[in-house]
Amino acid sequence: MFAWIRVDGRECLDTIEGPVIFAANHQSYMDTPAIMAALPPRWRYRLAPAMAKEFFDAHFVPQGHGRLARFTNSLNYYLAALVFDAFRCRNVKQARGRHCATWATCSRAVSRC
Repeated sequence: MFAWIRVDGRECLDTIEGPVIFAANHQSYMDTPAIMAALPPRWRYRLAPAMAKEFFDAHFVPQGHGRLARFTNSLNYYLAALVFDAFRCRNVKQARGRHCATWATCSRAVSRC
C-alpha cells in the first residue's frame, strides 16, 4: 500500500442502502485508491469511480499528440476502466474558471447500479 490509512466510522456504512456517492476532497490522484481501500468489501466491489475525461485527452482527442502519448494515455484509460471499473465524466467550465462534473453524466452512472 502507498500509505497508512486509519478509518473511523466504517460501521456507519452498515445501514446505508445504495445507490450512494462517495466524494473525495481531491487532494491527489490517490484519492480513489485510498477510498477503495477504506471501504468495506460490500461497497468496494460495487464502486464505479468517475474520472475526468480531460485527463485522458490524448486518448479521446488524439490530434496534436504523438504516438507514444496516445498509446500510454489510452493504456492508462483502459487500465483505469478495467481495474477500477471507472467511467469518464466530462467536466464543464463554470464561473471563475472552476470545474464541476456534469450531474447528468454522473447521475446516469449511479442509476446503473
